[in-house]
Amino acid sequence: MNHRLTNPTLLLICIFACAASTVADDIAIESIRVEPQEIALSGKNRQQQITITGIRTDNSVVDLTHQSTITVLDEEVIQNDAGLLTGLTEGETIVAIKSGDHSQVVSVSVAEFSTYPAINFEVDIIPLLTKLGCNGGGCHGKQSGQNGFKLSVFGFDPKADFDAIVKEGRGRRVFPGAIVNSLIYTKAIGTTAHGGGQRTTPETQDAELLREWILQGMPWGEDGTARVTAITVEPEIRVMQPRSLQQLRVTATYEDGRKRDVTRASAFVSNEAVIADCNNHGVIETGKVPGEAAITISYLGFVDVSRVVVPKPGAELPQRPTWFNEDHPIDNLIWNKWEYLRLEPSDLTDDATFLRRLMVKTSGTVPTAQQVRDFLNDKSPDKRANAIEAALNSDQFVSYWTQRWSDILMVNSATIGSRGAYTFYRWLRQQVQQNRPYDEWVFDIIVATGNTGQVGPANFFRGQRTPEDATKAISQAFLGIRMDCAQCHHHPFEKWGQDDFYGLAGFFNGMKRESLDENRELI
Repeated sequence: MNHRLTNPTLLLICIFACAASTVADDIAIESIRVEPQEIALSGKNRQQQITITGIRTDNSVVDLTHQSTITVLDEEVIQNDAGLLTGLTEGETIVAIKSGDHSQVVSVSVAEFSTYPAINFEVDIIPLLTKLGCNGGGCHGKQSGQNGFKLSVFGFDPKADFDAIVKEGRGRRVFPGAIVNSLIYTKAIGTTAHGGGQRTTPETQDAELLREWILQGMPWGEDGTARVTAITVEPEIRVMQPRSLQQLRVTATYEDGRKRDVTRASAFVSNEAVIADCNNHGVIETGKVPGEAAITISYLGFVDVSRVVVPKPGAELPQRPTWFNEDHPIDNLIWNKWEYLRLEPSDLTDDATFLRRLMVKTSGTVPTAQQVRDFLNDKSPDKRANAIEAALNSDQFVSYWTQRWSDILMVNSATIGSRGAYTFYRWLRQQVQQNRPYDEWVFDIIVATGNTGQVGPANFFRGQRTPEDATKAISQAFLGIRMDCAQCHHHPFEKWGQDDFYGLAGFFNGMKRESLDENRELI
């Protein structure tokens, strides 16, 4: 049956008049914003998460998704589950949202509901296995698999996973003749003993997707199926109060330009759960502790991040001290973060503490008693600036930071020989002593060639014997990231995949070595 709206105006008036206000009286809301404003669901398994944002008079915002009254005019067309709208039959309807004294409506249309969209194993089933934790390193994704069933870690090899489910296990994992008796389904819903426990329930869309895939004949999928090219999460950043909620909305963009809500199909992980955690419905909940947290969202190998800032409760906006530098961009970034978190800066440190911190950071040593006395007795107003310049121009600074970079670049006589280690160390010391820009001497290391007994940076590749070794070392030393996992699989919470790893390794595939003697090579 195709449902059409005839006269929704009267119904809306009744809904808004009767709905109770669920917004706390102490929240001064000037208006609300509902996103998205128009929703078109095409296909039986399509859904859309809405978010409701309250805009205060001071332009600050607060999430009202789970405090608002959401009413569907025609409940035969769609159903609402905490702001998640799912189609029930083809037709059109209106969703009425009321929060306090504010209200909005959203139009919703449902089409092509009679047919379940064609399922693609790589596009649809792999994200489900990742979301449910089936292909994690602690379950079937580990090297030996689990109880005879092995999947690739986080789905990096979809073809192998397809064969493992469809073609292995003597056909017990999928049983088209009796779909609900397929092991991959019964173990997931908990009706068959499963070491990983129940992962979903029969009434969920996750379970429906598994049943429909088996019903369609366990297809691999058409080669021309549009692939995901990116995901976006909204909001990207949100300032929240302790013990509050924030609904996220995750959207996947496909090669053909289509966009699809994948909030309930994504995986969410917080780096600081004590500050803000996120459940599998994409709802962030803050705790009592102020601070900053990052929620990492992954879907089909794509990653995005939503940042949460929880200011110190009851604290006033801090006032910038006169001594806090306003000219340097780093100082401005620090101050902006303090304003977010409502943190008052500490008082200016005393001279003795300042000198000790300066020496430890620049040379790895503490000042001598005489240095402390001289500094304390110095009455000049710019003595701190002078001390910084002196520390940066000292031999101790050069020695300390040469040693630090030698550790980072693995200047080790056991691996590159005593002559190579000396040549490389001496070259690094020259770069620090001359205050040469990092980008210039790092470039010299990456493209270094020549006799390692004479060309210091060429010794870097004596310790990195393969293109893969060079990729791991360079990404960690100069990019500050570990790409080791990406050599084998696409980690679910990193943006780096195998294409990135071997793309970087490809720059070093042409590297050749010629032994000159036991201590030297020609790179």
